[in-house]
Amino acid sequence: MTTLSIRLRPGVGALLEQRCREQGVNKSQLINDLIEQSLGAQCDGRHASELLDELLQDIEGSGDKDSAKNISSRLKKTLRAKHTAR
Repeated sequence: MTTLSIRLRPGVGALLEQRCREQGVNKSQLINDLIEQSLGAQCDGRHASELLDELLQDIEGSGDKDSAKNISSRLKKTLRAKHTAR
């Protein structure tokens, strides 16, 4: 996990704390969720990790010790196929 320090504009810190109280989450969780939403990490109401798990299921050889070979090209192929199927 990456640690990031940021400077918030005046008033933003208070709004952040208020939203955290309303949603019952800590600042890190809320900020992570907001960044993911802003960067488009959620699709069709599913979280990015769910989408990644779905993509990885389609890659043959999962669990095989040699499955790491050419993983990039196989993942790109799977992504292209899913994207063009829509």
